[in-house]
Amino acid sequence: MITTGGTFIFIKLVKGEAPRYATSAEFSLRNPGNDLYRVLSILKRLSS
Repeated sequence: MITTGGTFIFIKLVKGEAPRYATSAEFSLRNPGNDLYRVLSILKRLSS
């Protein structure tokens, strides 16, 4: 996870013949929909 405090981006390893990294969409707390709940659900899933 990369964060500036107001925005969050998740990085994941994509397995394959040649492993590579991929990034998620940018989640922002300043969006009208407030992405905080989506970020928290991702963190909860990672902690399981």
